Amino acid sequence: MTNKLLHPLKERLNRSLVLRTTLLIVATGVAVGLLAVWAVLTITGQRETERLYLRLDALVRTVERTASIAAYTHDARLAREVASGLLANRTIARISISDDERELVRLDQPGHRELMPAKALRHPLYSPFGDGEVIGQLELVPAVEIISATARESSWFVALVLIVVVSAITLVLIWAITRHVTQPIKALLDELQLIDVEFGDSLLSIDERRGDEISRLAWNVNNLIARMRGTLRAERDLRAQHQAAGQKWRLIFENAETGIFTLSREGVLHDWNPWLALTLGLPVNEAQARGKPPVNLARLLDDDRLPALVERVISDFQPAGAEFAIPGKRNRWLQIVLTPLEGDSNLVQGIANDISESKHALARAHRIAEQDALTGLLNRRGFERVGDDYLRACRPRQAIAVMLIDLDGFKQVNDTFGHDVGDQLLIAVARLLEDHVRQSDVVVRLGGDEFLVLLHDLASPEAAAKVAGKIVDAIARPFDLSGSMVARIGASVGVAYCDNALQDMDDLFRRADEAMYEAKNSGKSCFRVAGKNDPG
Repeated sequence: MTNKLLHPLKERLNRSLVLRTTLLIVATGVAVGLLAVWAVLTITGQRETERLYLRLDALVRTVERTASIAAYTHDARLAREVASGLLANRTIARISISDDERELVRLDQPGHRELMPAKALRHPLYSPFGDGEVIGQLELVPAVEIISATARESSWFVALVLIVVVSAITLVLIWAITRHVTQPIKALLDELQLIDVEFGDSLLSIDERRGDEISRLAWNVNNLIARMRGTLRAERDLRAQHQAAGQKWRLIFENAETGIFTLSREGVLHDWNPWLALTLGLPVNEAQARGKPPVNLARLLDDDRLPALVERVISDFQPAGAEFAIPGKRNRWLQIVLTPLEGDSNLVQGIANDISESKHALARAHRIAEQDALTGLLNRRGFERVGDDYLRACRPRQAIAVMLIDLDGFKQVNDTFGHDVGDQLLIAVARLLEDHVRQSDVVVRLGGDEFLVLLHDLASPEAAAKVAGKIVDAIARPFDLSGSMVARIGASVGVAYCDNALQDMDDLFRRADEAMYEAKNSGKSCFRVAGKNDPG
């Protein structure tokens, strides 16, 4: 029950600054008042008691000479008069005067009852003639109860006056602090609870012109509210911009015609957009991905270069990219560019673009650039690229041969029948050469009326010579061209044979060229095989 009664009071004290301050001032006033009353009662009582005893001593000294005369003359009547005069003071309980022989008088305060034992005060009586002779004694017993009561009355009077002063000071303090401190602060708090920062409210109850601490506090609070309002407005604008940017990014992420993803250092995909999912056959959304193992992009692409690329991007903190073929999709390529992710050293952002079309276009451009436009054979540029690759594809001890063919009499046909007929003749020669070699062999038009044939996997130099002989015989036959025209030409053929595919192509070409000129110098329409090369 006590706790239930104290709890609301405690809660009110915690919430009310005015009540707490008032109770604190009252408690302080009560404590100071009690301490002051105790000090006054103690100190003033002691001093008042001392003062009364001093008065008694002074009173005795006023009658001391008369008492001395009574003692000297042994005059009991005079002694009684002195004693009676002293008993007029209520602070004396008993008085006695004695001479050197007997007690002259002994009187008690009428109606006095001795409740507290008191120590008698004895004063010697000297001879009135000033020779210092003790002739008697005056004994005085103080009324302790009356002295104590009188001292208490004086002490309590001072204490009451002090209590009134302390109470007045406490009330003035309560009024001043309540009026000028706690009430203004409470007014500020009440207004603050009702202020709506977004609508530009401010504190109005405090006169800011006064210039005191409370008014400066209100002014600072108003400034703080103004800054907060600006901050809220900026934060609201920033949130709107962030939301718009997030929506824009989400639209881009979901509808971009390119792959957007986040990749861990280990090559595991953290997130990806629908385009990448459709391109690589990944789950399109979280529902489809739930319960499935993480997707490792390096294993998905079956390419060991990706982990090294991720590590390089993270360590250098610079973007990097590479091209990757899509497994299971013929002639499909992705260009992947990775960028380091701010604030996370274990993740990178990635963009994947389908470069299949550009790859195909580049391949077509290469083919066009490396293909003879008239005959469809490889041209010299194509042979320069293909030749070394061709040799590397052969086995190290595999025999090969380069055959250079120069047409004899072509210029005369070209000049006689025209360039169109000459072109027809070159096309016919190209098809004839293709018919006389295997599909795996290479036929090249070097330019003009010069051709090259690259043979591989030969059993002996004689096998190359046999092919060369067939080509010479075939070209020596008449060519039936359009318009019922017949052209007769020949061919000078130089063959360079090598039983080691590691032979340098330039050297083979040089030897075949020398053999071809030897055939021309031997009367044309024949072939020559260069001396067998020692593979060393």
